[in-house]
Amino acid sequence: MGMGFTLADQVYPNTRTSNAASVQLKYYLPWRAALTAQYRFYRDTWGVVANTGELDYTLPAWRHWIFEGSLRWYEQTHANFYSDLFPRADYQNFMARDRELAAFHTYTIGAGASYQFNVPYAPWINRSTANVRVDHLLVEYSDFRDALLAGEFGAGNEPLYKLNANIFQVFLSIWF
Repeated sequence: MGMGFTLADQVYPNTRTSNAASVQLKYYLPWRAALTAQYRFYRDTWGVVANTGELDYTLPAWRHWIFEGSLRWYEQTHANFYSDLFPRADYQNFMARDRELAAFHTYTIGAGASYQFNVPYAPWINRSTANVRVDHLLVEYSDFRDALLAGEFGAGNEPLYKLNANIFQVFLSIWF
């Protein structure tokens, strides 16, 4: 018995033009901290429209430490030729089921810390930091379904795809 669908090649337009505009406001607080607000608008000829907003807080704290926190929001519409499930093969000139062209929104909350230190016996190094950052990312799709579950739910009835991830970064930076 079939799965209720067949696979077909994705066909993309050969060209894509995009435009974006953004604004960033930064306010320095009296205790040497900074508050940043950013907004970005994006539109392309494939029909994708996206909005991004972000708030960041930076606090140079005790001795050589700097602490950061951020909150980011992103949303986009799907491309004109995107569909989670097409009625048949060769349904239209351009067809794609790429989840990055689907409609979705994301939320990211994060925090990080940096410690600035000197490297002894290396005068050619101007500055160095040890950094750690943790972000929690939530992605929710509005029209992209988890096709791996088609056998269980039937084609087109699968649950919408979601991604919930924790991202950990640990790195050293050296300026010379």
